[in-house]
Amino acid sequence: MGLAGYLLGGFLSQRLARWFAPTGLAGAMGLLVLLSLFFCSFPIHFVHAAFWRTMSGVAGAVLMIVGMSDVNTRLVAAGRPGWAGLVFLGVGGGAMLGSIMMVFLPDVSAVAASTGLTALCALALIVNLYTGHRMRRSPKLHDASGVSTKAEPGLHRAVLLVIAAYAFVAFGMTAHTLYVVDYVTRVVGLTPRAGALIWTGFGLGALLAPLLPLRRLRRGLVWLCLAKGAAIAGVAVSTSPAVFWFATFIVGIAAPGAGMLVAAFIQRTVGTRSYIRYWAMATTGFASAQALGGFSASRLSQHWGGYPPVFLLGAAFLVLAALVVLVAERMRARTLAAHVRQGN
Repeated sequence: MGLAGYLLGGFLSQRLARWFAPTGLAGAMGLLVLLSLFFCSFPIHFVHAAFWRTMSGVAGAVLMIVGMSDVNTRLVAAGRPGWAGLVFLGVGGGAMLGSIMMVFLPDVSAVAASTGLTALCALALIVNLYTGHRMRRSPKLHDASGVSTKAEPGLHRAVLLVIAAYAFVAFGMTAHTLYVVDYVTRVVGLTPRAGALIWTGFGLGALLAPLLPLRRLRRGLVWLCLAKGAAIAGVAVSTSPAVFWFATFIVGIAAPGAGMLVAAFIQRTVGTRSYIRYWAMATTGFASAQALGGFSASRLSQHWGGYPPVFLLGAAFLVLAALVVLVAERMRARTLAAHVRQGN
């Protein structure tokens, strides 16, 4: 239900952004997540639980698209595009906190765990509202780049290719993200606490990703896709807990890292005016591929008799994503070079 809501939120985000101010919308979505956690903390009917889980997914997508677009637009227009990746620090911090909590969840009741998550969400909402108030008091920054994808069909196609690659990344990583703990505990035979400790690698990687100079790497998105593919393939062919932890750490870096690099590619290719439109497309495609990947992983693991072949399939999709990004980068470079020649 969460993935379905995330997909729905991707489709609704642009319409909501036209109707409401970004800061107010971010506060409303934060409140929606809080309500979802609160009502799911108690025994309720499946239909009600499904509704609130879907609403939390919608809110998450809107926050990722509208909230991040508004912050990044202000940073780029203020001449600080290098700070844009720090928006993902919250995503990484949440993943890290969640992975740490997984280690202790077996020792507490479901009600206590849900109450703790609700309290943390309430604290996050307070920070959200305070930040939104500060942003409303600051002057609205406008796009200074003047770049439009409509004037450059080659750039438009390059961005669409990167969006497709981002969807391949989502499909390729979903099986590992959803089932690696189940695989190492139920199939490999590690204890549930050991599985939770392995998942802390994901949280640590996701937390560090925004702090790494990924945007400065030449063809950073290509190398990130290949590294993630190799890590997931390593899980499929190894039984070592150290390999599991390190692979999950790499996947953790690449999870927000891929989003950061895709967002940076869109920004420097089409400018901030068209950014929210294409980032919404990228996020919707990512959510769609995640939903398809989760369903496919469940079905294929039953058909193939286990998770390793599914992990290898995911690694292949990540290699495919790297190849698509290479094509997109070359298309972008040729289009910009042709534009410069025409200008001269």
